[in-house]
Amino acid sequence: MDELDELRQEGREEGERIGERRGRARALLDLLAARFGPVPAEVRTQILAASKPSLVRWSLRVLTAKSLHAVLAAPTTRPRKPSPARRATRA
Repeated sequence: MDELDELRQEGREEGERIGERRGRARALLDLLAARFGPVPAEVRTQILAASKPSLVRWSLRVLTAKSLHAVLAAPTTRPRKPSPARRATRA
């Protein structure tokens, strides 16, 4: 494979990644509209510019969230409880 073929392959792979991200964004917008009604323009812009991990996280949240805001809210961090094994070793 010569350098030109490698560049073409990289371009194809990048195009696939972009296409997948756009597809996820469109699917999320459809889910949000079905669940919460019309999606505001600023939310649409945020979703279309989001990373794949954010889109995946939001797509899962749409199943249980009570509002559009709750879907997009930053995750809250809760202190982790020590596992039973850790508690036993501290005693």
